[in-house]
Amino acid sequence: MGIGFFLLFKGGDYLVTGAAGIAHKKNIPSFIVGITLVAFGTSAPELFFNIISALYGNAEFALSNVSGSNLINIGVGIGGSAIVAPLLVPRKKFRKDLSFLCLGPAVVMLFVYLAAGAGLKLFHGILLLLGFALYIFLAQQEMSRHNRESLQEGGSCATASCRREWLIFALGCIMLYAGGEVIYRNALAIVRYLGLSESIVGLTVIAVGTSIPDCAASIIATAKNHKDIAVGNILGSNIFNIFLVLATTIVVFGQPMTFTTSSYFDFGAVCALSLIFSAYVLIRQRVDRFAGAGLLACYPVILYVRIAFFNV
Repeated sequence: MGIGFFLLFKGGDYLVTGAAGIAHKKNIPSFIVGITLVAFGTSAPELFFNIISALYGNAEFALSNVSGSNLINIGVGIGGSAIVAPLLVPRKKFRKDLSFLCLGPAVVMLFVYLAAGAGLKLFHGILLLLGFALYIFLAQQEMSRHNRESLQEGGSCATASCRREWLIFALGCIMLYAGGEVIYRNALAIVRYLGLSESIVGLTVIAVGTSIPDCAASIIATAKNHKDIAVGNILGSNIFNIFLVLATTIVVFGQPMTFTTSSYFDFGAVCALSLIFSAYVLIRQRVDRFAGAGLLACYPVILYVRIAFFNV
């Protein structure tokens, strides 16, 4: 499994490097780079792993990977970054992203509630993908508005000048798929050998592994004083996990994805933590070290409650 995690980490790193290089040559603002290209790069491990899980007909891994990754991203990604250095989260700049951050898990819970036990169906996946398209459209509008207001001319991205970046991006995709395949097979072996719940393995081992690029990218970005990228990456990654990764998983799975009691708890926890975090930063417009430590403590506390009372 270590090889799989290495491939995921390096694949995510290459993908982000390529995407960031392309973005730099296009003169895209740093916070938009964070919520789009970098977020896509660091969310790619979840996407590749979930597609593989769906193709093998394993819904438990896929669902718990999304919920676990989102919990880890906010708790460890934002919390760890804020401990390195306090994060500024301007209300005007990130209002759209915070709205989608809360909307995603809330919509999933609403879909499951209205389905009355029938599970997430193809129709739900398509609606989530439409939500993802709306998010990308709004980000594009934001970038266009920024370019119009900027006094500096935006650079162009010719094929020749960006060839190296696209090659790095493609190599990252290949490594991510290979890593997802290796981790899936090893995780399945762990479940069978230890008799563990697949949802627990997905919420812990898999979610931690696929969230390494997200958290590492944000913590490193914070250390390098690229705080907009650090915050945008986590917000964008969590939005992508719901509106792209989960939606694609539902479509590829090809049959209703039913929720167990543990799935309700997992996504309920994601919804609650997203709402609390968003309310806090909308009011304070920053995450200091004390708040970062509180976020960092959230994941182990939630995990303890999950294992102690919802280990099914």
